Parts: sequence; structure tokens; C-alpha cells
Amino acid sequence: VRGQSEHGITPPECGVLIELRLAGPPYKMTPTQLYNRLLVTSGGMTGRMDRLEERGYLRRLPDPEDRRSLLVELTESGYELVEAAASTHFRIMEHLTEGLTYDETESLEGLLKKLLIDIELSSGR
Repeated sequence: VRGQSEHGITPPECGVLIELRLAGPPYKMTPTQLYNRLLVTSGGMTGRMDRLEERGYLRRLPDPEDRRSLLVELTESGYELVEAAASTHFRIMEHLTEGLTYDETESLEGLLKKLLIDIELSSGR
């Protein structure tokens, strides 16, 4: 499938798993927290969660503190996938930036973050 990484997920799907991983143990967030952090619509987030849940990378659970709400939890296989993808990403980035100074690397990171935010906002994700 076009746009999938070597780990079999798209970058937007990987973003969901990364946010859950960054939340720390117990790796749970509400769907609203996820779509607000990733700057996507609730419908866009639902589609991503559906695909990731089908593959066993996350699960939706009732929120014990609010019967009307759900929690999204990173599964063990989702955690392993995020760790593998991060390792691959860091190896690639080290290779691509090995000729840059620290200041150049910092500037590049800031510009790439800005670009990604602009892309997400313009694509409606």
C-alpha cells in the first residue's frame, strides 16, 4: 500500500501510536486528546484508530471514570511496533544528518516540524 513504512503502517497511523507511547504508562489517552495533539478531525482519528485496532496495535476500552467516554490503549504489539519504527527512524536520521553541525541539526528540526504542521493543516488531517 502506498505510503506505508517498512513496518506496514502509514505515517499518520504511526503518529497515533507514538502519541500513546509518549503518554507513558499505562499508554492510554482519550480519542479527543489524541486528535487534539495530532491536529486531525475526530473522523480522521476514528479511521486511523479503526485500522490500528484491526491490526491489534491499539484497543478501545470503556473509561472507568466516565461511562460516556472511551480510552485508547496501546497494546504490547503496538508498543513493539513503535519501538522498532523509532529505532529505524533514528538510524536513518543519524545517517542523513551526520555531516551537519549541532546548530544546523537544530535548525533543520525546527523547519521540519513547521513543515509537518503546515502539511497536516492543509490536508485536513
